[in-house]
Amino acid sequence: MDIIKSVLHKFDRVKDLDYTEPKPALFFSKLIHTAAKELIENACKFSEKGTPICIRIFEDTTGRGIRISNHTMHTTAAALNKYRLFEQHHREVAEQQGLGIGLAITKLIASIHKGSIEFNEVEKESAVREISAELYLPNP
Repeated sequence: MDIIKSVLHKFDRVKDLDYTEPKPALFFSKLIHTAAKELIENACKFSEKGTPICIRIFEDTTGRGIRISNHTMHTTAAALNKYRLFEQHHREVAEQQGLGIGLAITKLIASIHKGSIEFNEVEKESAVREISAELYLPNP
């Protein structure tokens, strides 16, 4: 929760948080905290202030994960799933400072844990789409 709050505070998005603490609490390694931080930062950077950023931490019979959703006009789930190192999506309308390696780091961390990151999109009629990033870690 400290990581979530620190990132949202940094981007002045604390009021946009939609989060429910999982019961019982789930614990992740420091590397997974780093991956989650990168995904939350991207959700803040590529969505408008005042739109929700939903964070769900979950566990099922095959593993556990973190799902982060935001609303954006800047990219698509398909583009994010095809991400290449040092690439910034839709740079002409949403240029960000940095090298464009956050998502690459996140994918590497997921693979170290034999997990995955997948982007999904909720189809909408407007230009604004809801994109969710799911970091999933299978049971060992």
